[in-house]
Amino acid sequence: MSSLVSIQLSDYRLLGLVGQGQFAQVYSAIHRRTGKLVAIKKIRHAAAQADQEALILAQISRPNPTHINLVSAQAIFHSPTGYQFVLDYCESGTLRSHLNAAILSRLPTPLPLLETKSLIADILHGLSHLHHQSITHNDLKPENILLTLTASPAHPPLTAKIADFGHARRFRAFPLSLAEIGSPTYAAPERFSGHSSPASDLYAVGIMLYEMLLGDRPFSGDPDTLRQAHQTQPIPLPHPLTPAARHLLTTALHKQPHQRFASAEAMLSALHDLKAVYRTISPIRFETAVPTICVAQTLVPLPLTQSTEPVRQLVSRSQTSFSQEYLSTLPDKHSIPKDRPHPLLDILAIDSRHRLHIRTSLRSPKTYFECFTRKGRFIGMLSLNLLLTQISLTAQPYQLIALSQITDVATNTHSAGNRPSSTVVLIQLKPFQIKYLQLPIQPTQASALPWGYAIANHQQILLLDREATPIAQLQGLPSAITSSQSWKVATLSPDPQHKTTLVLAQTNANQKVSKRFTLDLKRLDLDFIF
Repeated sequence: MSSLVSIQLSDYRLLGLVGQGQFAQVYSAIHRRTGKLVAIKKIRHAAAQADQEALILAQISRPNPTHINLVSAQAIFHSPTGYQFVLDYCESGTLRSHLNAAILSRLPTPLPLLETKSLIADILHGLSHLHHQSITHNDLKPENILLTLTASPAHPPLTAKIADFGHARRFRAFPLSLAEIGSPTYAAPERFSGHSSPASDLYAVGIMLYEMLLGDRPFSGDPDTLRQAHQTQPIPLPHPLTPAARHLLTTALHKQPHQRFASAEAMLSALHDLKAVYRTISPIRFETAVPTICVAQTLVPLPLTQSTEPVRQLVSRSQTSFSQEYLSTLPDKHSIPKDRPHPLLDILAIDSRHRLHIRTSLRSPKTYFECFTRKGRFIGMLSLNLLLTQISLTAQPYQLIALSQITDVATNTHSAGNRPSSTVVLIQLKPFQIKYLQLPIQPTQASALPWGYAIANHQQILLLDREATPIAQLQGLPSAITSSQSWKVATLSPDPQHKTTLVLAQTNANQKVSKRFTLDLKRLDLDFIF
């Protein structure tokens, strides 16, 4: 099959493996001339299924631009070794990885209702486009929903895109599907008998919605147990559900296809009417909570320095191991004029040979990563559909931790004022991936430590391990001078004997150092080993 556009596979440079399954491998890649990031999917499964996926991708990828909630193909290559698809790149992982991160974050609910509604609405918009082209997906599940940063400030931070069309069929031409049903966990009752229709896809969306709202799937077990459950067992629903939540789930998950929502648009309308999940406060569904520790008696004050310069950021000594010769080539970020089209946020030496200039644009909002060699030769640029307000290196190679300003969807504006609404993101450069951290506190400062991260605001500090799992929440800090202040955190030394000692600093309203402390974590009852 020829490519959708006039390009060659050699036009792309592979950057790294980002995912693999039973039948395919997916790599991140970059177009050598334009610098555009793409995903290259190499197919290993049976030829007939690969042919079908290629035909579906070719159909939904024309005309251009394609639907925002479907992963489309820029090119399709076929060789004796199999198919290779050049696809949209989604840097924020899958819905499954996003849900798993929510569980690790130890929050009371899997995802906020607003975020759940936004992601499900994206899926339904994509399904509507598919169904209007007489295509059913037949394998909808969180693993096949990819997430990317939102380009529109009127939308929550993540956009969902439907991917993996290996089981997709034209339902007018193929009312019966003799292929595998995909995942039995998300399969509608009729799918086990070989029947497929748009209502089958809506049932799978209903299972995903159930999981996102209630924190678990309605049925589990081996394939035969799942078949019997989907076909005969009632959907388990908690008693205190609101009428809107109960109507939405019972209709989407009805055993009879003709009793479900008539279309993706009808389900989208019911989703819009969902204002709350429970009639009362939602019960906490995770037994493990983040330990809270008072550190008031373990802080050791440090004498104030004579300098009147504010503490902009504390950096762990393990992050300052670059050669002095290389550091001398980096310009002072505060000396660069701010009247550039995109003001400079920071300059980071990501290894001994390369540096990043990070620029932001409030009007877009966007952040630009400009890569240079140590001699100043420009290599390339990446743009992110989010506004970063702080960024620093982490102990992991080519990984950054950043604070991103959240868009107020209700007003289509960015948070402003003394206490901006922010979130923390981990940015992996090789391959390029972005992970949103779902945290139990509102962050105003994010610090990288040799063994993890410290997320702070003016009242408390949250410690996370390298997997971004919350370890402990430190409270009992001295009162802040103003509510807009944030504690800055770093380790005293990379030496194993001292890496458990934190340095904490706070700056007062006049931008002069007001408080500095050290905290030895060995004196705290923490359930992890350094």
